[in-house]
Amino acid sequence: MLGRLTHFLRLTNSLELAWILLWLGTLSFTQRTAAESLHGGIDAVHMLRFVFDAAALALTLLNAGRLRVLKWDPITFFLVYAVFAVVSTLWSVSALATAGKSGELLIGVAIVSLTLIRRDPLARLLRLIDWIAVLLGALLVVVLAGFIVAPESFSVPSTGVLPRQIATPIISSNGISAAGAFLCLLCFARYLVQPRGSTQRLGYLLLYFFFILFPILAQGRTGQAMVVAGTTFLLFRRTPGIALMLVVPPAAFFAFTFAGEVATFFTRGQQEAQFTGLSGRLILWQWGWDAFLDEPFLGVGFGVGSRHLFEQGTGYFGETISSVHNGFLEVLLGTGLVGFGFWAVSFLWGIRLAAGSYMQGRNLDVCMLFVYLLGTTIMSIGVGGWMGAPPAVFLVAVAYLDLARRGARSAAAARPPPGTRQPLLSPPSPAPG
Repeated sequence: MLGRLTHFLRLTNSLELAWILLWLGTLSFTQRTAAESLHGGIDAVHMLRFVFDAAALALTLLNAGRLRVLKWDPITFFLVYAVFAVVSTLWSVSALATAGKSGELLIGVAIVSLTLIRRDPLARLLRLIDWIAVLLGALLVVVLAGFIVAPESFSVPSTGVLPRQIATPIISSNGISAAGAFLCLLCFARYLVQPRGSTQRLGYLLLYFFFILFPILAQGRTGQAMVVAGTTFLLFRRTPGIALMLVVPPAAFFAFTFAGEVATFFTRGQQEAQFTGLSGRLILWQWGWDAFLDEPFLGVGFGVGSRHLFEQGTGYFGETISSVHNGFLEVLLGTGLVGFGFWAVSFLWGIRLAAGSYMQGRNLDVCMLFVYLLGTTIMSIGVGGWMGAPPAVFLVAVAYLDLARRGARSAAAARPPPGTRQPLLSPPSPAPG
């Protein structure tokens, strides 16, 4: 395992280093109120984030000697969306915040676009996914260690079955749960495609069961649902007979026998109205929709739509709430219908690619990540709001699936129709004598 990690690190190029720095920049933040976020001054955390972003931009520009030719594909539409997000700085209610967040998104698109025109792009795109997995995995290990050693600092009280809910100032309970779900799906898909008996296959299975702890400890219902849905999809795709015999009956028996315990764990001790209201999300979504109708065409600036809404009041949600917990609304609030149009084409195109790849049984470790992307976009910030793990995963996944599809089509077109006799490349040698 150590040898494989050393080999993986040795192959790191400058674009991957830019990818790492960009991700570290997105983690450099502190909780602020809406007013502080929109109108506050620049502090040490802002400067740290600027250093990471500037280093990522410099490394990206060093690789920009040959630009990618724009094609009719989802990456191009997302690029247009990112450029429009940068332009929205001109009318943003907080130009500094929009410039920073949109700049990070544009750097992410540039890194993926440049990777597409490098040598062996499919392998390099997979490495970008692997880097996301390594960084998120390392972060979750640190969070778990903190939860064990100092639970008061790495958790919050809970009214559910578990008395404490794992959380940190850097990454919320929902973020921890979603990250665990992402890693679970990636590891389980790779477990299924590895040769039987290989050490890698066993390693991926052990990692799957390790990372499944995080949606449970974080008590994240969305993360738990993503793990269950993704695992079920993978089993039915790869081993439908085993899934029908060994998964469905035990799951049904467990759900029927322990229905009360499951319901108690899943509701986290919430009242029925709060549970059916999706922990207040339905209220947030209504607020977000009403705010969108005030600026429907261009929005109020990329990445600051929710903050602008919460500047008018947060109700009982807390002063530092930063999102309406819905990626579609985040895009609409920030960039209006114009930006949403470009983003939606890219997002729906990606879903179509993932569905097609799944039906063909190809690239399951990549296409199954769209379960994670859909879950986080519906119930959290998701793919379009601002740069973070979901947009990074989406950009790499959609680029990989589109390139793999184009490669498969080219290979199929190059093969002759069945029954066609191939001409000899050179005439046969004369018989001796």
